[in-house]
Amino acid sequence: MLVIMKDIQAIHEATYELPDTGIVQIKGDNSNGKSILLKFLEKVAKGEIKRAEVRKSLIRRGCEAGKGAIQYNGKTLYVYIHKDLASTYYKLVRADKTEVTRTLRDGGY
Repeated sequence: MLVIMKDIQAIHEATYELPDTGIVQIKGDNSNGKSILLKFLEKVAKGEIKRAEVRKSLIRRGCEAGKGAIQYNGKTLYVYIHKDLASTYYKLVRADKTEVTRTLRDGGY
């Protein structure tokens, strides 16, 4: 699994490669993005980016939006987190390259 983040909290741009199965241990020195990676994954998975305070806390200071992508098993989930709810959306690109886009304003992901 690949996780890509851009303009998420203190991270300008980062790519993390995680194993597809098993237990994952994330370790490293302070200020290397461990907590940010986990927070990003949690907020996206739980749909908490619907809340303005969550979106704004994830977006890097000085930016209007942050982006992320999670690639797994031939599929990619893109997440565009904007301060404005109407501009925040998820886009799933399936293995067959078909795309499904959902704004949070539409009520789903």
